[in-house]
Amino acid sequence: MVDSSFGELLYANTPMAIILLFTLIPLVIGSMASQNSISTISDFFICSRSLGTTISFFTVYSTWWSSFAFLGSISYFYSVGSVYWTAIGWNVLFGVLYMWFGLRISEYGKEKGYVTPVQFFSDIYESPLLNKLVTATMIVFTIPYIQIQIFGGAIIIEIATKGIVPWQLCALMFYLVMIIYLWAGGLRAVAWADVFYGVLLFFGMLAGGFLLIREAGGAEIVFSRLIAERPELILLPEDSRTAGISMWITMFLLVPVGALMGPPMWLRMFAAKERKTFYIMPLLISCATIAYLGSMFAGSAAVFLPVDGVKSTDTILPLLLVQYAPGWLMSIIMCGGAAACLSTANADIHAVSSLITLDIYKQYVRPKSTEKHIVFIAKISILVYSAAAYLSLILAESMNSIILTGFTAFSGMAQLVVPVTGALVWKRSNSSGAIAGLLTGVTFTLIFSFWKPVELPLAPGLIGLILNGSIFILCGSFLSHKSNTENKIALYKIGSFEDFTAD
Repeated sequence: MVDSSFGELLYANTPMAIILLFTLIPLVIGSMASQNSISTISDFFICSRSLGTTISFFTVYSTWWSSFAFLGSISYFYSVGSVYWTAIGWNVLFGVLYMWFGLRISEYGKEKGYVTPVQFFSDIYESPLLNKLVTATMIVFTIPYIQIQIFGGAIIIEIATKGIVPWQLCALMFYLVMIIYLWAGGLRAVAWADVFYGVLLFFGMLAGGFLLIREAGGAEIVFSRLIAERPELILLPEDSRTAGISMWITMFLLVPVGALMGPPMWLRMFAAKERKTFYIMPLLISCATIAYLGSMFAGSAAVFLPVDGVKSTDTILPLLLVQYAPGWLMSIIMCGGAAACLSTANADIHAVSSLITLDIYKQYVRPKSTEKHIVFIAKISILVYSAAAYLSLILAESMNSIILTGFTAFSGMAQLVVPVTGALVWKRSNSSGAIAGLLTGVTFTLIFSFWKPVELPLAPGLIGLILNGSIFILCGSFLSHKSNTENKIALYKIGSFEDFTAD
């Protein structure tokens, strides 16, 4: 009788034990990372430009794949259909863009001593106004993206514990864990933790998909039923703005470009130690895309599996796992989902702290601060920013769809690709065009994403990007800034193909 009671108690508490272990491992990793950290700006923000290829891949992959990829993809396959298969294309595109832009940005970073993306713009365009606009764009569009990560991870754990641990407490726990290991080791702690998170989220996505497709009768039965009963979930409807061809193309373009222009990716480009990291990244990211097979299986199976308590399609996966998976396996897969959320949130919080510390505090408050003082301020900014993000999250009346919120964040961040591309390839690029184009693109994206006064033929972010690029090219064609010319030509030559292929 005692043995039986003990077994039942052990079975009931297994999920809690696994979740507790999941929260403790990053703290151990952060503690280990702190032993190799030094209190310098370069080490705290870009790991002294020492990230090897393996660590670089894992931290890029874990940052790139978020709640958008884990929860959002399954939600979209379940409720909208096959349009999310464009994720295969945008992962390949992201890898190629990371190689092309990353090679050049990394070289410029080493040559010029860049630590933050704003320093890139400042050096090339020499415009304080553009610097402020870039800083504001990055911070504004990063805030909602962080919130959906923490919310997504917290909801997963709340459902896994069957409401014993409310999502508000889960979110607080996640913030505290991230603050501790970010405080201890900066980017080094984030990158090392991302190896753990990356492995967990990859296998979590696949395991969840194969488990649920089996519970629904197997892939052959599920897709035969979809063809017969729900054909709209396997076809791209011509007249749909959320599931049709235009959405397919829009997501294919804006999601990878927006992610690439986010501040965490800039820090990872600056932190890379080896050129081969950039050459191999397209292959590694493309191979990792196989995990979306799990999302497609899970989302498709969810159409036919009875499930209780669905208030939002974003919660469909954890609710199904609670109902159909053994407790221990459910907990591991849930931790994979939480890993996808936290690996992105920690990167964004760390990256925003670099903007606040170096591009605002050091630039305008205390320009002569010592490196030790700057690192201390960075840690304080992590604490304050995390507290503000947490409070705004729990005070919000509701959270929008993970996909829609994330897509808006990507759309805004993608506007930065215009002045970046111009700086790398076009000698006539100038600050006037960069400011006018970026301001137009960001403003249009914000207004039409939230207000929607008229129906648009394409997504606001894509139209904003077209307007942004057009204005940039017009200003470059008819205006010239002699103060930029010499520096721009020098950078243009550094960025030649021969420079990057020669060892």
